[in-house]
Amino acid sequence: MKKKRESQNLSVEKKTSGQIPADTRRTAISLVINSIILLVIYYSAMGLGNLTLQYTVMIIYMVCFGGFLIAYIIYNRAFSRKNITPEMLPDTWTDEQKEEYILDGKRRMKKSKWMLSVICPFLVTFIAEALYLFVWKGYLEQLFI
Repeated sequence: MKKKRESQNLSVEKKTSGQIPADTRRTAISLVINSIILLVIYYSAMGLGNLTLQYTVMIIYMVCFGGFLIAYIIYNRAFSRKNITPEMLPDTWTDEQKEEYILDGKRRMKKSKWMLSVICPFLVTFIAEALYLFVWKGYLEQLFI
């Protein structure tokens, strides 16, 4: 009975036209807030002017981003259980083993979703820094100098 409820909970949510599901809305708000927080912390530390602090903050950000990304990939077993059908699994397995294998992959994806709300803001921070360094900095210097 418990397995049946879990499979129902992991099924794709039905969307009504024009409405965004509450879970998607919550995730989007979380991503925006986390991105703003990380951008403020990063650029505040970079603005202090101490070169050693800037290198330290950049290294800490890179290590945190890499750590979360590797943890996400390892926890989800390199996404090897994504889009698997029972026909793709060994014939020697019982139907219960096949279903448990597929449900475990879905459970892992759902449980690790919170890591994406940390990984994506780190990515946004690095993209913003790259845009500033390679696109905007030269343009802004030419504009104001």
